[in-house]
Amino acid sequence: MRRRGWTLVVSAALSGCGGGSSSTDVSAFQQNVAAATQALNSYQAATGTMMTPGDCTTAVNGYGSPMQGDLDRMISGSAAMDDLMRSLGPASRADVTCGLQGMNDELQHHLQVACHESGMVQNRDEASRHIAAMAYGLQHMQMRGAELSAGPGQMGPGMMNGGWRMWDGGTMSLDDHPLGCPGGPMMDGGMP
Repeated sequence: MRRRGWTLVVSAALSGCGGGSSSTDVSAFQQNVAAATQALNSYQAATGTMMTPGDCTTAVNGYGSPMQGDLDRMISGSAAMDDLMRSLGPASRADVTCGLQGMNDELQHHLQVACHESGMVQNRDEASRHIAAMAYGLQHMQMRGAELSAGPGQMGPGMMNGGWRMWDGGTMSLDDHPLGCPGGPMMDGGMP
């Protein structure tokens, strides 16, 4: 089974932000996205080498708590991020809170089902499914952070004409929604 590696680069470039949030809030949000990305990258590396159910359990145990902490920190500031998104443009882009809740639901689901299969192929498949779902969510949060750091009418770092370059070379539209939001992908990988 071939796995694609990915790395998200979170920009530290910030410009002044208005609305109900500050550049400090945006910076903290971007740092939490970077920490969650690091946790997911480490988990992906660990799942790529797991050979036994014990390896699987070790990988999940080393991942679950750090990722939960990162999500909790992002969720605590998500309302301010959504308020700022609303102040900068289309209200439909204020999807940080619902997206993070969707990611949290995905994490809880994964922690419940991970490593419960006797066959390692199924355990690796579940880990790959989860990693892809969380990567999409983190890329979305990274895109929103770049939008917020750039300000109204500007393109943030990593953004291009109308979209965001994804790890697989595709483009995520600024109007796409993350897992857990109306119009976003579903936990089974399908679209509404």
